Amino acid sequence: MSVLVKKSILARLLANENITVEQTNHSTAYFDIDKRILGIPYWKDISSDLYDLFVGHEIGHALYTPADGWHSSTTEIPNCPRAYVNIIEDIRIEKLVLNEYPGLLSGFMRGYQDLLDRDFFGIKAIDINTLSFTNRLNIFAKTRGLVEVRFTSTEQPYVDRAMAVKTWKDVLASCTEIYAFMKEELKKHREEMKEVGEGLPEKIIIKAGSGSNENTTPMSQELRDAIANGEVEVEVDIDSFNNQEATSTTPDSIGNSDDIDVVETDSLLRNCIAKALVDSINTGGKTIYIKGPTAAEANAITSSYENVENNRCLKCNSDDFEKLANSYIKFKARLKLDVNAMVKEFEMRKTARRYARATQSPKGSLDVNQLHKYKYDDNIFKSVTHFDDDLSHGMIMLIDYSGSMERILPKVLKQLLVLVSFCKRVNIPFEVYGFTTPIGGYNNSAKIFKSLKEIENTNTSICMDGTHIFELISSKLTKQKYEAAFKTLFGQSKSSHNNWYGSLERKGGTPLNTALAAMYHHIDAFRKTHKVQKLNFITLTDGYGDKLPINFGKDIIGRLNVQNSIIDILGMKIVQPITYGCYGNNNGSAFLEGIRKMGIRTVNYHIIAEYQIKQVIKNKDEAEIATAKYKKEGYFVLDNVDGYDRRIFTGIALQNNTNCAEEDDAFAESFTNSMFSKKLSRLIAAKFAEIIS
Repeated sequence: MSVLVKKSILARLLANENITVEQTNHSTAYFDIDKRILGIPYWKDISSDLYDLFVGHEIGHALYTPADGWHSSTTEIPNCPRAYVNIIEDIRIEKLVLNEYPGLLSGFMRGYQDLLDRDFFGIKAIDINTLSFTNRLNIFAKTRGLVEVRFTSTEQPYVDRAMAVKTWKDVLASCTEIYAFMKEELKKHREEMKEVGEGLPEKIIIKAGSGSNENTTPMSQELRDAIANGEVEVEVDIDSFNNQEATSTTPDSIGNSDDIDVVETDSLLRNCIAKALVDSINTGGKTIYIKGPTAAEANAITSSYENVENNRCLKCNSDDFEKLANSYIKFKARLKLDVNAMVKEFEMRKTARRYARATQSPKGSLDVNQLHKYKYDDNIFKSVTHFDDDLSHGMIMLIDYSGSMERILPKVLKQLLVLVSFCKRVNIPFEVYGFTTPIGGYNNSAKIFKSLKEIENTNTSICMDGTHIFELISSKLTKQKYEAAFKTLFGQSKSSHNNWYGSLERKGGTPLNTALAAMYHHIDAFRKTHKVQKLNFITLTDGYGDKLPINFGKDIIGRLNVQNSIIDILGMKIVQPITYGCYGNNNGSAFLEGIRKMGIRTVNYHIIAEYQIKQVIKNKDEAEIATAKYKKEGYFVLDNVDGYDRRIFTGIALQNNTNCAEEDDAFAESFTNSMFSKKLSRLIAAKFAEIIS
């Protein structure tokens, strides 16, 4: 379970409601009051205590702060500078949330200690007690004794009232009092400086090397203050700095400003938090953080089997099937042999694994047939063998219905029917989906767009309105519907006639990345429904997809120059590079790696022509080895590539001038009526069973 998922649970428990917790490109933590979304920024090496501090602090705002009290509020409050409101309201909400949840106190203390160690308040190199009253109050309130802060007898009453606030009204009253006090103190300070300044020089000229002599008298505090107040003019002799070597810049620190509206420790903390983000584009970095699709979005772009079936011409299919009846009978007969080979291999491996995990234990009674061995063998008791129950299996399959699959889709569907029949035979629950762009059907694209519009994401997210997923067949269908779906897929494998393809199955683009992103939620739902322990995700595709479309949200400020992306789906972080004009990786490997990290086996079936092998395998030597195996045995296998545990490549050389239907028949004949075909089927079955068993 990721840190974000754990803290999401914590946040919901603290808020006493099912709020949403997400990580974004924002430069600080925030809470959306209307949508009840807690946003947490990405940090470099963030500790669990800092997460607790962020979550607890923002939940305090969510529970107790009115709209005008948020850091991001633009509402002007008379005689209450925003920095003052930030400090006093933070005192109030942290006190309230810690009173409600005392267990958070230790996390808060360690979290603020972490911020102090990182010098996010800018006080490590200075004496905190030389700073203004509001800076000292901010440090005193937040660090709770971690830093020794002193106040004068005049200041202490204002501290006591600030620490005692209970309501929003109390916050405004305290801010008003402190602001009036600060204005009065500033007035007194300026009168004192005016008297001191009578003996000060009118101008100071700074040259290269000034102050470097150890015997030079250091500048007095009175002179520093006079310079800061503009009472003494400072002139820099630029010429004296020519040809001087550049020196390193000093780190940001807190100056002695007489602007009482500013609280440096408050603003510096927020700036340091922004800089600590992991390469966020809002802090001048190159990484964009993208929200993956939600379950609602995945469902919005997915058509159920019932919708797919209703958009098919069932009467046309029935008439056409009469012409394919003989082919269907022959196919079922050949199919049985292939499935038998797969089942045999699968059961053998299951049995072998079961025996490998078997244990024996004595029953406690003597075995009379072993008594004669008592002098040299202690094992003279009857024993019983214990077998562990085998893991339950499940399969989800995804088929590319794009235009680029036109020529190989019939072969892919044949392989699909083998896999489906195998699942039925060994009683493995399964679901099969196709994917393409949302074309066809009555306003299909408009319906998807409308559904997604109702699920509005304001932060940067994947654009899903160019993707359509549709259910083709599954183990949950009734016997009659299953048979109808099976015959339709067989019809699609034998004919490119549009009658076999419903309006929701028209071939379009290849939104592979977005389809894989949506499948995270279908996989999650499948697991919860069937309670399977070993899930296999199988794709049947040519392996290439469209660019990844992105909706840039309100969490992004200014011009983009993005090179990398981190996509968040179900707590998984999918990392992939981005180049303009081609967002992301077009073979979907990053999303597949995320699926593998969920403990799911990923397998790919790719029916390929010989000339395409060099396109798939870039290494010349490896491509030659694969080509030789392909020519000799009719297939080759690659493991742990492109996000797959196993890729199985098979097929025949495609001739550009060959009719698709004729080529399909030639494929069937050449791969069925020979010993080579039987051997190939067994080999592929073994490779498949080996990876999924």
